[in-house]
Amino acid sequence: MVANGAKGIVVDGTGAGSPTTSQTEAIKRAQAKGVVVVATARTHGGRVQDTPRRREAKIVPGDNLVPEKARILLQLALTKTKDVGDIQRIFNEY
Repeated sequence: MVANGAKGIVVDGTGAGSPTTSQTEAIKRAQAKGVVVVATARTHGGRVQDTPRRREAKIVPGDNLVPEKARILLQLALTKTKDVGDIQRIFNEY
C-alpha cells in the first residue's frame, strides 16, 4: 500500500485494536515514510482507546468506529492535514 502512495492506513487489530507482531513492524516501516496509522478492532464492538503505548507509537486510536468508518474519517482528515496530532483531534471530535 505504501509503495502505491497510501497516506493513511487503518489497522483492523485484535481485541482492543492491538496489532499483531508482524503488523507492528509493517506499521513502523509505513510511519517512517509518513503514513498515518489508525487502530480499530475487528471485533466490531467496544473501543480502541488512547493509551500511552499508542501515543508513543504515534498510532491514532479509532475509538468506537468500525474500520470502514475510520477509513472514511481518515480520508477526510488527510485532505486537511498529515499531522498525527491534528488527525487525533479530528478523531476525538468526530
